Amino acid sequence: QHCKEFAQPLTLKKMPHVKDYADFFYEGFRCHILHNFMLSEHSTIGWKTNLVIMNNWDGKEGSEELIVNPSLLIERLDKIFQKYMQDLLDKENSSLRDGFRKKIFIDTGVRVKP
Repeated sequence: QHCKEFAQPLTLKKMPHVKDYADFFYEGFRCHILHNFMLSEHSTIGWKTNLVIMNNWDGKEGSEELIVNPSLLIERLDKIFQKYMQDLLDKENSSLRDGFRKKIFIDTGVRVKP
């Protein structure tokens, strides 16, 4: 939704559960960094690329890698976060504010006043 580049559909022989770049990113970056403190073998950082691109480095074997530009990703995430904070501070946006209060309570046990 916020990063349309990640919504590109994807079909991989070796990873049939991956449906788009977002799935591939989640598995290759988020899961491996969080659990193994490293990128997966199909994830690469590229400082001179677009936000995200796919590289098919072995067509015979169907081996692809997702290349993500971290500086562009951080810029985009910053814009998304700033917009979210603006929306959250908008008193007319009661559904977002209510959801935020519920999440804070679930995670911390702290009740945030409306």
